[in-house]
Amino acid sequence: MTRNSSTVLAVCALTCISLLAGVGCQSTPISMRGDTQTANYMGTTLSTRLPADARVPSVIAATEQAMLARGYTIVESASTEEAGSIVGRPPRYNTLPRMVVEAARRGDGVDLSLRYEPFGDREVCTAMLDAILRRLGM
Repeated sequence: MTRNSSTVLAVCALTCISLLAGVGCQSTPISMRGDTQTANYMGTTLSTRLPADARVPSVIAATEQAMLARGYTIVESASTEEAGSIVGRPPRYNTLPRMVVEAARRGDGVDLSLRYEPFGDREVCTAMLDAILRRLGM
């Protein structure tokens, strides 16, 4: 096999993998807490928009409380008025899986995303979002 043909095969393989991976990445809307909050699960990420009165540091603090209440270990946490993130490990795990929550001020609200890495888990993300919203009073 020549060098060019192996390159073509590698490109074809990567294209097939990306096409197959895209099949399961459709956005699924989730209603949270009645009609007050809607979230979308796409790929491995649950995302939602919080109202304008939400502050990023409050969201990160509520997330930390929710993680600690579930026995998570906080691995890293950072927050400003504009953006913040927190990473936690569930009980009995050393590196993976891990919950990554990111919040960012965007115009008239705060965008919030939750990822359960590496493969995603819709139920875990939904339960964590519900716990965060309860702590924020939403």
